Amino acid sequence: MTDPPIEAPSAPAGRSPAAPAAPLASAPSAQVTVYRVLVGALVAAAFVEAALFTRLLADQRALVAELRARAEAPLSASAASSASASGSTRVAAPAASGARVDARPDVTISDLSGRLAEIERDFPDAPDSSVTFFNSPRASVHMHVMGREQICPLHLHRASFEATAIVSSVAHVTNVFGKDGALVTRTADYAPGAVISSPPECGHEWVNPSKQHKLGNLVFAAPAFDLNQYVRKDDPRMLKGAEPLFYEPTADLDALANGAEPSRLRKLDLMDGRMSALVVKTTARIEVAPGRPIVAYVLRGQGWLDGAEPHAIKATTLAVIDHGSIGVRAEQPTALLLFDAFAEPAPAAKSAVTPAAQGSSSAR
Repeated sequence: MTDPPIEAPSAPAGRSPAAPAAPLASAPSAQVTVYRVLVGALVAAAFVEAALFTRLLADQRALVAELRARAEAPLSASAASSASASGSTRVAAPAASGARVDARPDVTISDLSGRLAEIERDFPDAPDSSVTFFNSPRASVHMHVMGREQICPLHLHRASFEATAIVSSVAHVTNVFGKDGALVTRTADYAPGAVISSPPECGHEWVNPSKQHKLGNLVFAAPAFDLNQYVRKDDPRMLKGAEPLFYEPTADLDALANGAEPSRLRKLDLMDGRMSALVVKTTARIEVAPGRPIVAYVLRGQGWLDGAEPHAIKATTLAVIDHGSIGVRAEQPTALLLFDAFAEPAPAAKSAVTPAAQGSSSAR
């Protein structure tokens, strides 16, 4: 026996049968399509971001490992500071067994006159500009470019020693320091090649008197530059500041010319014993241990630094010597200022430095 067929219910009398319902669309609507595209794009972006983050994390870990390895590498103390006939600044630390080869350049050269010309051209109306060449917790080196007739008001540094080499133009400098229980004010003008050193809490004001040219100052600080503490001219904190010092290489170059040595090195009473003057008649050598860079600035003359490759140098050349045995060849008598942030404070040859007293002084 078979089941009877199921029939569709008939329409009530007087009415037409209802039209059959339209079937559902088989393709997704436009809204669903857009939604799926957006979800796909977000998922793809998440995968890309995760890949980039993983790469960045790996790079950061590699950098931390490198810095840790450099910090833990054995370093020798600086050799004796007295100059030898060879003009070496320091004996390099012996390489540790299995130590990795440093991939960084042994010497990085900057032409400060060229950098200053670029700033003059690109930022002619800027009142101040700054370019940093070396920075670490122990020390920093930067060039401060002052605009025409610009003033850097009287200020002091609470902890850092500061030495400034004049790169271009003439600096009008006022120092305020303590002596015999009173504040002494000293004002002088300094030309390119001169170096002025201010100990902690010694006040100093810098003026560019020129109406035509910017003033370029190469600033060495140890510990690293700790910003300016601006003060009034009678601030008692400056009573604790020691007398500023001044160096320029003429006397050392004259002494070298009258002697038989190819070069002469003298530790200066600047920056608490962290600075030396290297004058070269013919040749000298600078030995720099890995992880203990030396910054060299050419005050006078011209010649070559010979590292992995030769570098031409002249007055206003700055060289950050990262490591290695670097030769110096002078084409004419050459004076370099050497800044060793890792040097331990030591008695210096005070005869190599004269007080910064070329201008007027007053006490109150």
